[in-house]
Amino acid sequence: MRCCPCACDKWLCWQTNVGGTLVLLHTMSETGTRRLVLASTCGVYGDQVTQPINESAAAAPTSPYGTSKLAPTT
Repeated sequence: MRCCPCACDKWLCWQTNVGGTLVLLHTMSETGTRRLVLASTCGVYGDQVTQPINESAAAAPTSPYGTSKLAPTT
């Protein structure tokens, strides 16, 4: 059975989500781009009892993927 790349390689997950965001922000700065729409994942909220999850819910990621998606927003 194959696993999710982020579960097997946590560095790849961080490199993609955090490093990729840094490259994007740098490129935006160089080109004068001022607006960014950030699409994330419910993985940043962890296991929530209340569904659907409101964006004002406390962030509590329970996986490397959720943590790496939250990092660029904090």
